[in-house]
Amino acid sequence: MAAKAGELAEGGMARRPTGMRKQPIPAREDWGDLGIDPEVRSGYRLYGGRSRDEALPLFAASPIERAAELRFAPTTVFNYYVFCFADVLSSPAGAGAADAASCFVRLAHFLKRVVDWETVWGLRDEAGWVAVADSEGHSSFPVWPHPRYAAACADHEWAGNAPAAIDVRELVEQWLPAMASDNVSLAVFPTPGLRGVIVSAAELAAVLRRALAEYE
Repeated sequence: MAAKAGELAEGGMARRPTGMRKQPIPAREDWGDLGIDPEVRSGYRLYGGRSRDEALPLFAASPIERAAELRFAPTTVFNYYVFCFADVLSSPAGAGAADAASCFVRLAHFLKRVVDWETVWGLRDEAGWVAVADSEGHSSFPVWPHPRYAAACADHEWAGNAPAAIDVRELVEQWLPAMASDNVSLAVFPTPGLRGVIVSAAELAAVLRRALAEYE
């Protein structure tokens, strides 16, 4: 894993225009059985059939309620509306909100930026990339959606490290399969005061592949 990580070159960011998204608005049948989960049923009543632009004010007004509604929503519905969280954080009203947001919202913000810019950021020095381990010895690789977030964590035991770019497709096709084989998880979007969202390499690969497919 270390050798593969060391071979990845730092790259620039080429923004992909958001207008290329071609995912249709989820239809009623995409929401599944609304009698099973009251939160999902509430979400359908509020923004079912609406575009992301139309639903955005609802996400801005009550992000925690929207997170609860989407948490157990069917995959098609989740993959469509999850970008509303990132749009809220990318707006002037949401500037700086990522550090204080819930893990769910930070994960959404990470996905939106990573897919738009096709770049993931880690921290490294001449010796290699930083990693974290829990009390049981399980390793996680921290990743961020923007270099300034990574730089904010370059203190204490990570002092002397600097943000370094990883191409998102190399991450998906090369890094994440190797991490899955080595049982290494990802710590998504940690901040100085908040632990990253811990996800498996296989889970992150699947989510990123679906998100990237919207732009092809």
